[in-house]
Amino acid sequence: MADKLNFISEKEAEINLLPRWAKAFIAARTARRAIELVDGNNVSSHFVDVIKTLDYVEMSIQEGRVIRGPLHTDASPAREYADSIRGGFKIKGPSDYHAALAVDDAFGLMTDLASKGTRRENANEYQLRKIHFAIGCSLEASRSTNREEKLLDALSKDLNKLTKAVKNRGIVGDYEPVPTGILSLHCDIDDTSNLIEVGHSINEKLISLLANNPRKLYELSPQAFEELIAYLFDGFGYDVELTASTRDGGKDIIAICNRPSKRKYLIECKKYSKSNKVGIDVVQRLHGVINGDGASNGIIATTSTFTKPALDYMSKEHIEYRLNGHDFKGIQDWLNLYERNQRIKEVIGKDFKVRDSGLVVPSYV
Repeated sequence: MADKLNFISEKEAEINLLPRWAKAFIAARTARRAIELVDGNNVSSHFVDVIKTLDYVEMSIQEGRVIRGPLHTDASPAREYADSIRGGFKIKGPSDYHAALAVDDAFGLMTDLASKGTRRENANEYQLRKIHFAIGCSLEASRSTNREEKLLDALSKDLNKLTKAVKNRGIVGDYEPVPTGILSLHCDIDDTSNLIEVGHSINEKLISLLANNPRKLYELSPQAFEELIAYLFDGFGYDVELTASTRDGGKDIIAICNRPSKRKYLIECKKYSKSNKVGIDVVQRLHGVINGDGASNGIIATTSTFTKPALDYMSKEHIEYRLNGHDFKGIQDWLNLYERNQRIKEVIGKDFKVRDSGLVVPSYV
């Protein structure tokens, strides 16, 4: 607790200068790290509501959108989850309870109250209180895993980088969306670390780390996971486009294969915890998108697995050749294939290329 108070005291002036969306980003990022430490550790299946809330908050931050409406001013789904496991003054599940509260505080930074203030606090006071609570609750959530110090160190690095980025770009508006380049907090790869500072920089070193230690896939943010899949497909020889989050229409990546015939793949990425399976609703939606888009095939890539109804749907005779899913094991296979292809490329040189099947062909084919 003393570390948390010292951190807040030392960084308060720095935090105070950040625009609202940047405070929300720091709160959400810290909550995301805390969740990765506690999720799957005997938490309720309803914890998925907490993760969905955080996904929604991060999307709102990316778009610079204020969350409005009566359902979002009293309690978020994360707060409702925390309240549901709290009995009187006895907290039954401290880790997931505090992780949920951290998400709720990040949620609060994207609401009307964070923009206007309350009867007792002005907007700035409200924002500071919320980010302080988010930090405190994230640290409490990580206490059971003895990761508070690591979480605090990662938070400090994030705050320093974000403060510099905001200052250098001259961005101070409370309602601006997160600029594309400003969150490029380059990955600090450390094989002994349990927290990866993820951002927009997917590189060969990260691929190698993930191939050798696939569990670190869970430490990627949803956006970094999308960029990882795009990076892999680019390495497999596809022309790749990452779609904007505000207009993806049910697809995160468009991958075009030009040879031997032109084919268009729509890829939906779901960076879920291992306990949060991809359901049939996601599968059916992508199936509808590939039909409407005229695409050749659809792929759902996830760090989790699929529910039985989702698997049954994808195995239907008229669907199985156009839509398939790659779960945690499938992502591992892609990582290993990418690594193998890179080793082959080092041997064969630039006059040849490797198809994703492993076939070596002349570069002009």
